[in-house]
Amino acid sequence: MNANRILVLCGLGFIGANLSRRLSEDGRQVTVLTRSVSRHREVASVLSAMGVRVLEGELADASATAAAVEGQDAIINLAGESGAVRSMEAPLADLDGNCRANLVLLEAMRARSPKARLVFVGSRLQYGKPERMPVSEDDPRVALCVHAIHKNTIEEYLQIGRAHV
Repeated sequence: MNANRILVLCGLGFIGANLSRRLSEDGRQVTVLTRSVSRHREVASVLSAMGVRVLEGELADASATAAAVEGQDAIINLAGESGAVRSMEAPLADLDGNCRANLVLLEAMRARSPKARLVFVGSRLQYGKPERMPVSEDDPRVALCVHAIHKNTIEEYLQIGRAHV
């Protein structure tokens, strides 16, 4: 990736923290947007000491997201609600935390960093029970839960955005 300024959404979780650390070690200017710094205080402290800028805010908060997106070359989106069972028990929360939040992100990118590249992380749940292993992105998608439907929907939003670039 030829990007110097990189925003990692949900950058203090296990995957996000390791990715943020590595990007910083590679000389990238890394910013992390997280729901809760206090929940990941130790990781936030380590990354901050490395020069990573750590911001607290919700992805669905338009002003927080716009401020985080401003001036970024790339955005790696690890954020969102997760889990098949939880999405079935609280489908509206999953809709807000995934679909709505990603629309907020796309609008912020369009307004503040239209040339930024976006890396979106999908879910194995989008493919249901695979017919073969390993699963390919070209395999049929048979969503078995609301979470998978929302991940597929976000990818459709991204296709529309790419068509209008």
